[in-house]
Amino acid sequence: MKTTVLYAQVATSESRLLPGLLHYQLTALKLFCHKNNITILKIYNDTISNKTMRRPGLQALLKEVESREVTPDMVLVHDWYALSQYVLPTLKIVDRLHYKNVDVRATEDFDLQTFGSLMFKFKTSDPKEAAELQAKNIFCVPIYDVNEL
Repeated sequence: MKTTVLYAQVATSESRLLPGLLHYQLTALKLFCHKNNITILKIYNDTISNKTMRRPGLQALLKEVESREVTPDMVLVHDWYALSQYVLPTLKIVDRLHYKNVDVRATEDFDLQTFGSLMFKFKTSDPKEAAELQAKNIFCVPIYDVNEL
């Protein structure tokens, strides 16, 4: 049986406007795990903008996985946008977790398997190139809207 830790994130402004959004994400993640026979080891969440890496929930997740306090097969997010608003920080998070043999998946794009698959879909495997494309507004869509391209 696969094991996971869950991570959900909403911005402070979103949590004020849509107070049930964090609960919705967590419920959707738990339901996904239940349907797919995945054991949840721990749940992390933040109500801080995904523009910053200074999020207590995200930092705790990274620290605990890297120190082996928690050893999941994967980190599961509702959508890729939860990790970061930007491509390069998302890739850095995924890389840090992959270094510890922990996969990262998004339930909304679970068929894409990993963020690397998303990069392939955009025909680049270079994080710097992806960041440059994003800076030039070529790759400037939220990650969770990837199917609309």
